[in-house]
Amino acid sequence: MPGSNSFASGIDLAWEDDAAYRPGMLVIHGGAAYLCILAHEDQEPPNATYWIALSDESHSHGGGGVPVGLVAPFCMASCTGWLLADGALLDKTTNPEYTDLVDVLRVEHGGSATHPFYHADSDKAYLPDLRGYFVRGKTGATVSSRDKDGDRDAGHYQADAVLNHLHQMVIGSHGHNFDAASGSGGYQISSFSGGWKSGEIQATNLGTKTSGNPTANGAAENTVKNVALYYLVKY
Repeated sequence: MPGSNSFASGIDLAWEDDAAYRPGMLVIHGGAAYLCILAHEDQEPPNATYWIALSDESHSHGGGGVPVGLVAPFCMASCTGWLLADGALLDKTTNPEYTDLVDVLRVEHGGSATHPFYHADSDKAYLPDLRGYFVRGKTGATVSSRDKDGDRDAGHYQADAVLNHLHQMVIGSHGHNFDAASGSGGYQISSFSGGWKSGEIQATNLGTKTSGNPTANGAAENTVKNVALYYLVKY
Protein backbone atom coordinates (compact mmCIF):
# COMPACT_ATOMS: atom_id res chain seq x y z
CA MET A 1 0.00 0.00 0.00
CA PRO A 2 1.17 3.58 -0.50
CA GLY A 3 3.57 4.77 2.16
CA SER A 4 4.58 1.27 3.29
CA ASN A 5 7.29 0.54 0.74
CA SER A 6 11.00 0.72 1.60
CA PHE A 7 14.21 -0.13 -0.23
CA ALA A 8 15.09 -2.69 2.43
CA SER A 9 11.84 -4.57 2.03
CA GLY A 10 12.49 -5.43 -1.60
CA ILE A 11 8.86 -4.64 -2.52
CA ASP A 12 8.29 -2.99 -5.89
CA LEU A 13 5.79 -0.13 -5.95
CA ALA A 14 4.80 2.11 -8.82
CA TRP A 15 4.94 5.83 -8.08
CA GLU A 16 1.54 7.34 -7.15
CA ASP A 17 0.82 11.04 -7.30
CA ASP A 18 -1.41 10.97 -4.20
CA ALA A 19 0.97 9.00 -1.95
CA ALA A 20 3.08 10.40 0.88
CA TYR A 21 6.74 9.41 0.57
CA ARG A 22 9.49 9.52 3.15
CA PRO A 23 13.28 8.98 2.92
CA GLY A 24 14.27 5.39 2.18
CA MET A 25 11.16 4.51 0.16
CA LEU A 26 11.64 2.98 -3.28
CA VAL A 27 9.42 3.43 -6.34
CA ILE A 28 9.45 2.29 -9.94
CA HIS A 29 8.53 4.97 -12.45
CA GLY A 30 9.05 5.05 -16.19
CA GLY A 31 11.06 1.84 -16.11
CA ALA A 32 13.56 3.16 -13.57
CA ALA A 33 13.97 2.81 -9.81
CA TYR A 34 14.11 5.85 -7.52
CA LEU A 35 14.97 6.20 -3.85
CA CYS A 36 13.22 8.92 -1.83
CA ILE A 37 15.63 11.29 -0.05
CA LEU A 38 13.22 13.96 1.23
CA ALA A 39 9.68 13.58 2.60
CA HIS A 40 7.01 14.90 0.21
CA GLU A 41 3.75 14.36 -1.62
CA ASP A 42 3.07 14.68 -5.35
CA GLN A 43 6.71 15.14 -6.44
CA GLU A 44 7.18 13.01 -9.54
CA PRO A 45 10.50 11.28 -10.24
CA PRO A 46 13.08 12.18 -11.45
CA ASN A 47 12.86 15.41 -9.41
CA ALA A 48 16.40 15.39 -7.93
CA THR A 49 15.32 17.33 -4.85
CA TYR A 50 13.24 14.38 -3.69
CA TRP A 51 14.56 11.34 -5.55
CA ILE A 52 17.82 9.57 -6.43
CA ALA A 53 17.74 7.50 -9.61
CA LEU A 54 19.08 4.03 -8.81
CA SER A 55 18.86 2.12 -12.05
CA ASP A 56 17.09 1.59 -15.33
CA GLU A 57 14.97 -1.50 -14.67
CA SER A 58 15.81 -2.93 -18.09
CA HIS A 59 19.50 -2.93 -17.06
CA SER A 60 18.89 -4.89 -13.85
CA HIS A 61 18.61 -8.65 -13.91
CA GLY A 62 15.99 -10.15 -11.63
CA GLY A 63 13.82 -7.00 -11.64
CA GLY A 64 13.25 -4.69 -8.74
CA GLY A 65 15.36 -1.91 -10.22
CA VAL A 66 18.36 -3.00 -8.12
CA PRO A 67 21.48 -1.52 -9.73
CA VAL A 68 24.11 -3.87 -11.10
CA GLY A 69 27.20 -3.78 -8.88
CA LEU A 70 25.31 -3.11 -5.64
CA VAL A 71 26.95 -4.82 -2.64
CA ALA A 72 24.63 -5.93 0.16
CA PRO A 73 24.84 -8.17 3.26
CA PHE A 74 22.87 -11.44 3.23
CA CYS A 75 22.24 -14.17 5.77
CA MET A 76 22.80 -16.82 3.06
CA ALA A 77 25.75 -17.44 0.73
CA SER A 78 23.78 -17.45 -2.52
CA CYS A 79 20.79 -15.70 -4.04
CA THR A 80 19.40 -15.58 -7.58
CA GLY A 81 20.94 -12.65 -9.44
CA TRP A 82 23.72 -12.15 -6.89
CA LEU A 83 27.32 -13.36 -6.55
CA LEU A 84 29.41 -13.84 -3.43
CA ALA A 85 31.98 -11.03 -3.11
CA ASP A 86 34.91 -13.45 -2.98
CA GLY A 87 37.36 -11.92 -5.46
CA ALA A 88 36.42 -14.35 -8.23
CA LEU A 89 37.33 -13.65 -11.86
CA LEU A 90 34.26 -13.09 -14.04
CA ASP A 91 34.23 -13.80 -17.76
CA LYS A 92 31.30 -12.45 -19.77
CA THR A 93 32.24 -14.65 -22.74
CA THR A 94 31.69 -17.90 -20.90
CA ASN A 95 28.99 -16.41 -18.63
CA PRO A 96 26.99 -13.85 -20.63
CA GLU A 97 24.72 -13.24 -17.63
CA TYR A 98 27.65 -11.42 -15.99
CA THR A 99 28.10 -8.99 -18.89
CA ASP A 100 26.55 -5.98 -17.15
CA LEU A 101 28.57 -6.53 -13.97
CA VAL A 102 31.83 -7.00 -15.85
CA ASP A 103 31.15 -3.76 -17.73
CA VAL A 104 30.45 -1.92 -14.46
CA LEU A 105 33.69 -3.20 -12.93
CA ARG A 106 35.65 -2.26 -16.07
CA VAL A 107 34.27 1.29 -15.97
CA GLU A 108 35.31 1.54 -12.32
CA HIS A 109 38.90 0.36 -12.87
CA GLY A 110 39.26 2.58 -15.95
CA GLY A 111 41.96 0.40 -17.45
CA SER A 112 44.34 0.82 -14.50
CA ALA A 113 46.44 -2.34 -14.24
CA THR A 114 46.90 -1.80 -10.48
CA HIS A 115 43.17 -1.65 -9.74
CA PRO A 116 41.77 -4.66 -7.81
CA PHE A 117 39.01 -5.18 -10.41
CA TYR A 118 41.36 -5.06 -13.43
CA HIS A 119 42.08 -7.88 -15.83
CA ALA A 120 44.00 -7.48 -19.08
CA ASP A 121 41.24 -9.27 -21.01
CA SER A 122 38.48 -6.73 -21.70
CA ASP A 123 35.86 -9.47 -21.28
CA LYS A 124 36.96 -10.19 -17.71
CA ALA A 125 37.04 -8.45 -14.34
CA TYR A 126 37.59 -9.37 -10.71
CA LEU A 127 34.94 -9.12 -8.02
CA PRO A 128 35.85 -7.39 -4.75
CA ASP A 129 36.85 -9.82 -2.01
CA LEU A 130 35.03 -8.86 1.21
CA ARG A 131 35.30 -12.16 3.07
CA GLY A 132 36.30 -11.49 6.67
CA TYR A 133 36.71 -7.74 6.12
CA PHE A 134 34.93 -4.60 7.25
CA VAL A 135 33.98 -2.14 4.50
CA ARG A 136 35.29 1.43 4.72
CA GLY A 137 33.83 4.38 2.83
CA LYS A 138 35.98 5.53 -0.09
CA THR A 139 37.17 9.07 0.61
CA GLY A 140 37.35 10.63 -2.82
CA ALA A 141 39.97 13.29 -3.57
CA THR A 142 38.45 16.06 -1.45
CA VAL A 143 38.73 14.30 1.95
CA SER A 144 41.55 11.84 1.23
CA SER A 145 43.21 12.72 4.55
CA ARG A 146 40.53 10.68 6.34
CA ASP A 147 42.31 7.53 5.16
CA LYS A 148 45.97 6.99 6.07
CA ASP A 149 46.54 5.63 2.55
CA GLY A 150 44.70 8.48 0.81
CA ASP A 151 42.00 8.06 -1.84
CA ARG A 152 42.23 4.33 -2.50
CA ASP A 153 40.65 2.40 -5.36
CA ALA A 154 37.35 0.65 -4.70
CA GLY A 155 38.13 -2.90 -3.63
CA HIS A 156 41.61 -1.98 -2.33
CA TYR A 157 42.71 -4.02 0.68
CA GLN A 158 44.16 -2.19 3.69
CA ALA A 159 45.97 -4.17 6.39
CA ASP A 160 45.22 -3.65 10.05
CA ALA A 161 47.24 -1.05 11.95
CA VAL A 162 47.44 0.70 15.31
CA LEU A 163 47.55 4.50 15.49
CA ASN A 164 50.91 5.96 16.49
CA HIS A 165 50.83 6.71 20.20
CA LEU A 166 52.92 6.97 23.36
CA HIS A 167 52.67 5.30 26.76
CA GLN A 168 53.53 7.43 29.78
CA MET A 169 55.08 5.79 32.86
CA VAL A 170 55.18 7.77 36.10
CA ILE A 171 57.51 6.53 38.86
CA GLY A 172 56.72 7.94 42.26
CA SER A 173 59.18 8.79 45.02
CA HIS A 174 60.82 5.64 46.39
CA GLY A 175 64.08 4.18 47.62
CA HIS A 176 66.32 1.17 46.95
CA ASN A 177 68.01 -0.93 49.64
CA PHE A 178 71.42 -2.43 48.97
CA ASP A 179 73.30 -5.11 50.87
CA ALA A 180 77.02 -4.61 50.34
CA ALA A 181 77.84 -8.12 51.47
CA SER A 182 75.35 -10.40 49.81
CA GLY A 183 73.88 -8.31 47.01
CA SER A 184 70.36 -9.32 48.04
CA GLY A 185 67.60 -7.57 46.13
CA GLY A 186 69.47 -8.01 42.86
CA TYR A 187 72.31 -5.54 43.40
CA GLN A 188 75.75 -5.61 44.93
CA ILE A 189 77.99 -2.62 45.58
CA SER A 190 81.13 -2.83 43.49
CA SER A 191 82.96 0.33 44.50
CA PHE A 192 82.92 3.53 46.57
CA SER A 193 84.63 6.85 46.24
CA GLY A 194 85.35 9.02 49.25
CA GLY A 195 83.19 7.06 51.66
CA TRP A 196 79.50 6.33 51.88
CA LYS A 197 77.83 9.28 50.19
CA SER A 198 74.53 9.69 48.39
CA GLY A 199 74.91 9.67 44.64
CA GLU A 200 78.34 8.06 44.65
CA ILE A 201 77.40 4.40 44.90
CA GLN A 202 78.17 2.35 41.79
CA ALA A 203 76.09 -0.80 41.51
CA THR A 204 76.01 -3.84 39.32
CA ASN A 205 72.61 -5.25 38.43
CA LEU A 206 72.57 -8.97 39.12
CA GLY A 207 68.87 -9.41 38.39
CA THR A 208 67.18 -10.65 35.26
CA LYS A 209 65.94 -8.12 32.72
CA THR A 210 63.11 -9.12 30.44
CA SER A 211 63.51 -7.75 26.92
CA GLY A 212 61.11 -7.60 24.00
CA ASN A 213 57.33 -7.59 24.24
CA PRO A 214 55.49 -8.31 27.48
CA THR A 215 53.38 -11.44 27.74
CA ALA A 216 50.47 -11.15 25.30
CA ASN A 217 47.06 -11.34 26.94
CA GLY A 218 44.92 -10.07 24.06
CA ALA A 219 43.36 -11.58 20.94
CA ALA A 220 44.96 -12.41 17.61
CA GLU A 221 43.57 -9.21 16.04
CA ASN A 222 42.10 -5.81 16.86
CA THR A 223 38.35 -5.91 16.30
CA VAL A 224 35.00 -4.60 17.46
CA LYS A 225 31.82 -6.48 18.38
CA ASN A 226 30.40 -7.79 15.12
CA VAL A 227 28.08 -10.24 13.39
CA ALA A 228 29.21 -12.31 10.41
CA LEU A 229 27.13 -12.09 7.21
CA TYR A 230 27.74 -12.71 3.53
CA TYR A 231 28.48 -9.80 1.17
CA LEU A 232 26.94 -10.40 -2.25
CA VAL A 233 27.18 -8.38 -5.47
CA LYS A 234 24.25 -7.80 -7.85
CA TYR A 235 24.78 -8.87 -11.48
